[in-house]
Amino acid sequence: MKKTQKSFNSTFGPPKKRMKFGGKLNYRAKTNEGWMDVARLIWTERLHECEACHVPISDPQPINFSHLLPRGAYRRYKRDPRNIRIKCAECHTLWHDKGPTGLRYTWGWIVLVKLYDELRDEANGIAP
Repeated sequence: MKKTQKSFNSTFGPPKKRMKFGGKLNYRAKTNEGWMDVARLIWTERLHECEACHVPISDPQPINFSHLLPRGAYRRYKRDPRNIRIKCAECHTLWHDKGPTGLRYTWGWIVLVKLYDELRDEANGIAP
């Protein structure tokens, strides 16, 4: 007896919708509204160099814009220009790997870590 092979669509069925929360479907935003405006503002107002190692950056790429406070945990600061810094790809990766605690006393990072601390305290309602 031969087994019949099901088609791809009948095997997996139609795509599922996301879960409902509060009566509305919780779809993720498909656009990054406002992000390009913030990036353009930052690029025009600041020097075109990495704020940690001062390497010149000639072309603005998404990797060159780095958030100090994480976007998921601090949603209000996601598009705040104070939270977004211009960094080269290496420094951006280093920030994600070591974080502010690993870079706190490293040359070039002291100013950025101080700004991170100020923004974190402001977001959490801690008075200086």
